[in-house]
Amino acid sequence: MAFYYEDTIIDEGKETITGRVPALLNDELVNLILVFDDEHPYGYIAGARYDYRDGETETAAKSFEPLTAGDELQFICDYYSYDGTYQDTYPLGEPMEYHDDMLISNTYVGEDVQVTYLLTDIYQQEYWTPVVK
Repeated sequence: MAFYYEDTIIDEGKETITGRVPALLNDELVNLILVFDDEHPYGYIAGARYDYRDGETETAAKSFEPLTAGDELQFICDYYSYDGTYQDTYPLGEPMEYHDDMLISNTYVGEDVQVTYLLTDIYQQEYWTPVVK
């Protein structure tokens, strides 16, 4: 699944890294909030922030809700054509049931990896960065 870095906070020598993972939580579109800190170097799921699309609202959700044991998680990914046009969102893997002691791990994806970013300005103009290997 994709992990999207959001920020790093360093306070009194303690570092906290936060990011998000797109998913469906009980069939609702969310971003799982993952936190990595000194107490949890391998990270933990802090909660889920609802993700509004298709004109539901102009507001971006700021807070997040805790997950409950038994919640169904389905990870998702967006698919883009080679010219950078969004095509669709697809499920990634099989759904799983959330439990408090879930583990987060990194997986080596090989050396032949390419990265590009889509930047959107305040006028909704979109710009793709060049592909970086």
